[in-house]
Amino acid sequence: MERNSRTFRDIENQLTLTLLCTKLINKFSTTLIHSALYMISIFPYDVFISYSHHESDRKWVRQVLLPRLEKESVNVFIDFHDFHLGAPLVFEMTRAVEESKFTLAVLTPTYLKSKFAELETILAEHLGLENGQERLIAIMKEECKPRLGFRCRYWLDMTQENEFEENIQKLIHEIKS
Repeated sequence: MERNSRTFRDIENQLTLTLLCTKLINKFSTTLIHSALYMISIFPYDVFISYSHHESDRKWVRQVLLPRLEKESVNVFIDFHDFHLGAPLVFEMTRAVEESKFTLAVLTPTYLKSKFAELETILAEHLGLENGQERLIAIMKEECKPRLGFRCRYWLDMTQENEFEENIQKLIHEIKS
């Protein structure tokens, strides 16, 4: 008889724990899902590149940075390839940030003037705060004075072309770690 009552208590305790977990998951499901994805690194993309569409910025990102990251098997989310045609831009920016382990901000004077780029970084910062994660990486491509949110972060200085190889290796290591 005692063995059966212990089994009943074990089942009762397990059911109580299951119900409690279910309530917690329902209450915090989005945060938990994002945290779990981040911790086990199950993201469709390693990095979303946030950049200015000014000609020189766009050219460097598409012809230098993107090919180099892809060569190292970094799975990159980039607007011209991954945004759905006809979809609202804000929804696509949100999807890019949520589906990528990191958002990579390419800092230039024109980037800092872009409201779309600012929104992408705010989304990444906010998601990181919600989930207790570092989701934003910044690289300084051209000398500029970023807003306080960037200045309080350590960014990768990529202003010197002769240091590109060393810096791209640091970036790739950070993205893949």
